[in-house]
Amino acid sequence: MKLMMKKKTCIVTGFEPFGGESINPTLELLKILDSQIGNYEIITQALPVIYGKAWLILKEKIEIVKPDLVICLGQAGGRKNISLERIALNIRDAHIPDNDGVQPDCENIINDGTLALETNIEIKNIKNILVKEGYQIEISNSAGTYVCNDIFYNLMNYIYANNLDVKADFIHVPYLKEQVKNKNDTPYMNLNEMKLIIEKIIDCL
Repeated sequence: MKLMMKKKTCIVTGFEPFGGESINPTLELLKILDSQIGNYEIITQALPVIYGKAWLILKEKIEIVKPDLVICLGQAGGRKNISLERIALNIRDAHIPDNDGVQPDCENIINDGTLALETNIEIKNIKNILVKEGYQIEISNSAGTYVCNDIFYNLMNYIYANNLDVKADFIHVPYLKEQVKNKNDTPYMNLNEMKLIIEKIIDCL
């Protein structure tokens, strides 16, 4: 008799363009990700690059879907590889305004919150598996202090504070080729290669 595995759900988020860009690779990824990856049904959610608002949208989605896994994607222009983020910091410190014109200067995300929170996914195992298979992937210890980190910190705080059985991480991706035309020697990655790596990561989980 064949045992049926319980179907699981994974929320994958991406951001709208920001910082003068007309495209964001994470938003493009949401359009082409497979609807089923491994045992996960994939549910996508686009987010605004706005402090606070992005998290409220994701939180509402989590409360509705009750996912087993949440993967948040963000653009990290200048990075060569896809980055599995390890640490979220309780800091908002923006070198450029968000898409609502807000530019915090060294503020806490949560006033009495822990300084740093770690992903609850064994990212080193995933990285080792995919590096052996020849994929451009690395571990990063800094998700920055912009809206990407804001989402990551709020997400992990929500999971830990509510003792949820939900795995989560933030993943940064490089620029697309069309974004680096006037940026000399800036690394980029093909969208289909990004898609393959993100889907491999989810499948590993």
